[in-house]
Amino acid sequence: MNKFEKQNFFTLFVCFLVFCNFAAEHYSCASFCTFMNMEFDFNFYRSILMLISSALSLVGLICTLFKYTVGLKICLITYLFQTLGFVHDGYHFVLSFGLIINWSIAIGNSSLEIGLVGVLMSLLLYTALLKVNIKKKPSAQTGSII
Repeated sequence: MNKFEKQNFFTLFVCFLVFCNFAAEHYSCASFCTFMNMEFDFNFYRSILMLISSALSLVGLICTLFKYTVGLKICLITYLFQTLGFVHDGYHFVLSFGLIINWSIAIGNSSLEIGLVGVLMSLLLYTALLKVNIKKKPSAQTGSII
């Protein structure tokens, strides 16, 4: 695993945003599960997906704080999955957790959901991944004849 040299302001800012969204995911998962238990049949699969997304965000956040680039990549992949969704005749195939701001494009009876928070966070995480200085491993020097 590659480590980066030091935290810059941008990576700390992205970590803060991921933590805020993680807290919103945790709160929305708890309130969603309570709502589903009280009003409807419990939706087991949606709560499992929310738990997995929340766990991936937390793992990515911890890895990023310990200066591993894989943490930024985990968070990036998690938010990339939240960018697109599809709704057709009451069936919702949208992965959006935490803070949800969707833009919807209607196509007949269906609609395409674009998660604006997922797009924004993906762009920020990709930029943070480009801005970190990855430590170079010292390579073995070959002997040269002068």
